[in-house]
Amino acid sequence: MANNIFASQNKNILYIHDSCPHPFRSGSDLVVYRHLKRAEENGWRIHVILPQSSFPHGNKLALPSTWRVLPIKNPSNFIKPWMINRLRFFVYLYYLLFSFKFIKEANSPIVLSYFWGFNLAGFARFVAQFFNKKLIYFYHDRYEFFFPTKFEKRLSAFEYNNAKRADLILTVSDRLIFNTEFESKHKVLLPIPAGRSFSPPANLSGKNWVYAGTLYPEHHIFFKSLAQRLLEFGGVITIVANLDESVLVDYKNYQNIRVHERFETNEEALNYINNNASIIITGYPENLSTMPWIADCFPSKFIEYCYFDIPVVAFSPQNTAFFNWCLHQNFTNIIGSYGDAEISRLLMAVDKNEFISKSVSEQRYLREKIFSAELIQEQFERNILEVIQELI
Repeated sequence: MANNIFASQNKNILYIHDSCPHPFRSGSDLVVYRHLKRAEENGWRIHVILPQSSFPHGNKLALPSTWRVLPIKNPSNFIKPWMINRLRFFVYLYYLLFSFKFIKEANSPIVLSYFWGFNLAGFARFVAQFFNKKLIYFYHDRYEFFFPTKFEKRLSAFEYNNAKRADLILTVSDRLIFNTEFESKHKVLLPIPAGRSFSPPANLSGKNWVYAGTLYPEHHIFFKSLAQRLLEFGGVITIVANLDESVLVDYKNYQNIRVHERFETNEEALNYINNNASIIITGYPENLSTMPWIADCFPSKFIEYCYFDIPVVAFSPQNTAFFNWCLHQNFTNIIGSYGDAEISRLLMAVDKNEFISKSVSEQRYLREKIFSAELIQEQFERNILEVIQELI
């Protein structure tokens, strides 16, 4: 274990961000929570500074009682990352006024945060500089594409300053580089899964295809197309998500599309999938021009789903970081062509025993050798300790 190599090091982590790491959340918040929780189990002390508004139901007790937690009230809801640096500097001084004692008592040699955040993600940089601490950011998506075009340059400038001060940027793919100027600061750390294996389902018919996760408009185009192709094979798509009424009305025109409301927790969703899916769908829609961030990121759901003994079928445009990674790992069920021929070939294979056994075998290899939560956590802690070592 990494912490045996640096056993004498200061094992305190100070996490500062705009959003609360929590097991009921998804995406980066869930990934961060899993790392912090496992780090605590491995002997680290966890200290977090978060805005009061970010806690589930406004209650900091939603976090583990063993974590030191400081909720901060935002001075104003209108402070955004594209506002002038001078104004943000005074906001950071406001934060420092309320957190100075907490930070000193935390005695952490590092500050941990993630791209992107409106206020406290920048305050993390300020704290690292003010107290001469090492700064580490997670980097999971190109969030600048999620904001209105007029804010992209200002947002990128805000994050540029964060990246410039960072000592380490933990990215999910070797193509997700914030800026080539800081390429040497990046290390690949795959999103950590829950690490729980599931009992194999009794019967895999290949008929019920299940998708659960974040949905964008481009997904709906893809699902409707796939549903039409599945129909002749007697297949059904079940989408686990909360959908707009207009989308629900549209789906009523497809007799083999079913919708299940989103579950409150990730654990409940995983249990549902294990009990109901015969094929698990993950990945991205076809159109890179409307979802340009998918070119470089890595779907955390894919890692999670490899813990099932249910075939996972991943869709991704060719030459994305994810598609190329699957090719490099010889993962069979990666679909880079959305044409009828490729989909039909897949549909004719899913009921065969060879398809199921090969899929499950590949997924077991990935979860044991590459997607192991223990191995990913060990890499995370080793990265932190190596950064701390630079202070000595």
